[in-house]
Amino acid sequence: MPLINLIEEQRQEAKRLESKVRMAFLTFVGAAGLSAVGFGFMLFKAESAAGDVAKLKADALKLKPLTSEIKENQKVLAELTPRLKTLEDAQAISARWDRILAHLARNTPSPLWLTDMRASFNDPTKPVQTNFIGLSDGLEPVGEFIMRLQACADLENVNLKFAQEKVVSDGKGIEFAIDAAVAGTAEEKPKKAKKEEGSA
Repeated sequence: MPLINLIEEQRQEAKRLESKVRMAFLTFVGAAGLSAVGFGFMLFKAESAAGDVAKLKADALKLKPLTSEIKENQKVLAELTPRLKTLEDAQAISARWDRILAHLARNTPSPLWLTDMRASFNDPTKPVQTNFIGLSDGLEPVGEFIMRLQACADLENVNLKFAQEKVVSDGKGIEFAIDAAVAGTAEEKPKKAKKEEGSA
């Protein structure tokens, strides 16, 4: 009887061992399958990345003429930018003088005549100085003319330089000179000069 029980125990032990081996085999097969799937996925990703790289290289090759054209255009733009700025500045200056002359044409009192008008520009950090020289039959039109010049948005610091009696062909008149600065024509001082002035 004890032998029979022992055989039964051996059979159960064999079954347990067989189920453990089966479980280990299934685990191994599952791990191998997962590894194969992982390897396949990584291979797919590597192939996809290689395809993307090839496509990007082809696109870069197609875009190379366009990028070289952009670089050439940027070089031409860099060469033309100073000229464009000079032209824009010249247009702004011309427009300013057009407005000043139009203001003079509309606002010069009738018993007053301008005989000379000068502009001087010595220091770029200071505005352009203008001188209006003329004749009048009295001081009142000169004062009115100064007030009208002060109303011009393009002129500032309008001052009477002198007014004196002068003999003219028709009799006597008042010769006058008025100084004014053209607004917006002073350039800013370079930053180095400002720093040096501040440290001095």
